[in-house]
Amino acid sequence: MSPVLEISFFAPFIDQFNQPCIVHSLNTGTIVASNQTAKHRFREHLNNSNFYEWLVPQSRQKYIDFIRELADSTPRQFPSRLVFISDNISPIQMTAQKYVEDSKSYIVLVSPANNAENENSDADVNGHPSSATTQSAHHADDYVSLFNSMLNGFAVHEIICNPQGKPVNYRFLDINPAFEKITGLRRDIIGKTVLEVLPNTEPIWIEKYGEVALTGEPIQFSQFSGELGKYFTVTAYSPAPKRFVVVFEDITARKNAEEEQRRLYSAIEHAAEMCVITNADGDIQYTNPAFEEITGYKKAELLGQNPRVLRSGRHDPVFYDSLWQTISSGRTWRGTFINKKKDGTLYTEQAVISPITNDDGKIVNYVAVKRDITAEIQREEQLRQAEKMEALGHLAGGIAHDFNNVLGAIIGYTELLEETVKPSTTQATYIKNVLSAGERARQLVGQILSFSRQHSAEKTTVFMGSIVREVYMLIRACFPSSVEIQADISSNPIPVLANPTQLHEVIMNLCTNAMQAMNETGMLKLDFNEVAVDTPISGYFGNIPEGKYARLIIEDNGCGMTEETMSKMFEQFFTTKPVGQGTGMGLAVAQEIVKQHDGNLIVRSIDGVGTVITLYIPISDSLISIAAEPMVPKLSNREAARILFVDDEITLTYLASQMIADMGFLVDSTSSSMKALQMFEKSADRYDLVITDHKMPDLNGIELARRIHSVRPSIPILLCTGLGDDERSNSFGPPDIQGVLAKPFRKKVLEERIRSLITP
Repeated sequence: MSPVLEISFFAPFIDQFNQPCIVHSLNTGTIVASNQTAKHRFREHLNNSNFYEWLVPQSRQKYIDFIRELADSTPRQFPSRLVFISDNISPIQMTAQKYVEDSKSYIVLVSPANNAENENSDADVNGHPSSATTQSAHHADDYVSLFNSMLNGFAVHEIICNPQGKPVNYRFLDINPAFEKITGLRRDIIGKTVLEVLPNTEPIWIEKYGEVALTGEPIQFSQFSGELGKYFTVTAYSPAPKRFVVVFEDITARKNAEEEQRRLYSAIEHAAEMCVITNADGDIQYTNPAFEEITGYKKAELLGQNPRVLRSGRHDPVFYDSLWQTISSGRTWRGTFINKKKDGTLYTEQAVISPITNDDGKIVNYVAVKRDITAEIQREEQLRQAEKMEALGHLAGGIAHDFNNVLGAIIGYTELLEETVKPSTTQATYIKNVLSAGERARQLVGQILSFSRQHSAEKTTVFMGSIVREVYMLIRACFPSSVEIQADISSNPIPVLANPTQLHEVIMNLCTNAMQAMNETGMLKLDFNEVAVDTPISGYFGNIPEGKYARLIIEDNGCGMTEETMSKMFEQFFTTKPVGQGTGMGLAVAQEIVKQHDGNLIVRSIDGVGTVITLYIPISDSLISIAAEPMVPKLSNREAARILFVDDEITLTYLASQMIADMGFLVDSTSSSMKALQMFEKSADRYDLVITDHKMPDLNGIELARRIHSVRPSIPILLCTGLGDDERSNSFGPPDIQGVLAKPFRKKVLEERIRSLITP
């Protein structure tokens, strides 16, 4: 602005001052305005002269350094008196205040009234009466006359002390319009005390103001007023004994915004979700602790970097181009990334990226809130796996009976046919191939049935090391010599609650799988010992909780697995072997058995390097004795025992009758459970053994056994079932059942079971 405009801007304010007042440019020192009192004190033509040139060099540099440190609208007293070059001007105390207008800085200098009073009493420099004598008493003592047009609140007070000299109250002497606007108080408070106007004023206000009024030391502070419900930043200084002037600003909105920002910052810092803020070019400006924890990168490593450092290579350029087009157009992007941690581990994150604009609508930042959903995806995959297993179990339970009946007929009749042909003939070879295929089908159905059993196999306390050693001895004898086997098996007794047969199956299955992965050439390592888990470990079936475990590590240097193969390795019927060389059920069965034993598996594999599978089984704290074998009634030795055989499958009824007759026993057979009951009720003493199918219409095998025992309790009953062989299970309800025979059965097995029940 021009000097004329500058003078007209400052004149309305400085002319209200009774003390000398000068306004000069901060940069050049040029005086742009001065009041009449200053002109009387110094010289008539002050404007446009250079204030800095008036000062002696030592005082000049101190003054320049002092005013350059001033904050806007905060008056401060120069620590010493200003010394001027002219001999006619004595050193004078000045208070400086900085103002900014149109990007230009100005200094308003005011000399306290007592400077003039000490030199000329009530007269000005020319001997004329001071204008202060024409004002009211409190205006004469004011440190600064009021800036009626100031935006800041301005008030003059006097402190009130008790007889001991302690400040206990203060009185309002004058206020400016901004004071009224900011506080809501009116000029009628002048002459009243603060405790009359605001009776619940916090004592800290009186204490601080009393210190200023009694010591003369100015202070600056920020404080909340409970009476007014606002935050203020305050500058207080004393122009005269027991008087103090307050210049204040309402900073409630700023404080609330700062508090809101503080709460927001605290929430972001403590959030479990990752938060990243970038500039408009995508360079990282902020990351929260969750981001550091999940990615492994420290904040200092990422600041200034582009988020592309996390790229895994799983997304093509089109993916990122689409993302960038979305956010750069001002829209929010939502989606999923597969990113890479600092250690190279891949993880999946769900992200929301939003643009932040300034008042002009220009994008200045991007904010991304991300959540690591790797564990969730794994749980969902495990849930899908469990659902597939459950569905397969229901399917297996539904079809196993009928399928085993068909398979039993194939195997049984083939065995009968085998007895009619001469060995070493082409026909004998064909028959053996049929029986081999039938046996393989029987084993496959048995594996499928592992998922449909309603009751887990009976468990007892066993020393797992013994089972591991058994497997080790077996594989060392059976595996090719090209597979080197190293074993470190703890000799300590490590008890676990398990079914030994199933546990043996799991370990053997995992070792066989490792051998096949090495293509029968390589190194297989077994490491078995007891471990204590102090912090939960992430396993295939969820976390492995704290506790003591029997741990078996099976490591091979075979072909390893890709991530895709690992994700499917426990799926039913999934196999990487050629057609005809694998059923895809081995690992699925092992998985189910481990879960039934409250155990867990950890799988680590690198494609082309090898695989490490770690098995954890909880250590048992108590010994559980093996259940006693059920008592089986023995029959007297008779040349021709008679057996009642019942199965709703006519083909199997005929087959079993033929087999039993070939064994030298007498047999009555029927395909109706109701007819079988009638036959038994008619001649209960005629039979020495009853063999019945499990699932039949009208009466199932268990119901038939109970009805038969109600007629003759001592008759032994053998139950044939397509749901698996589990003699220790109570699911079939002994003592009504003395034996269980799994379908499809071989003739030799059937004969052994019959003779175990009828031979003393």
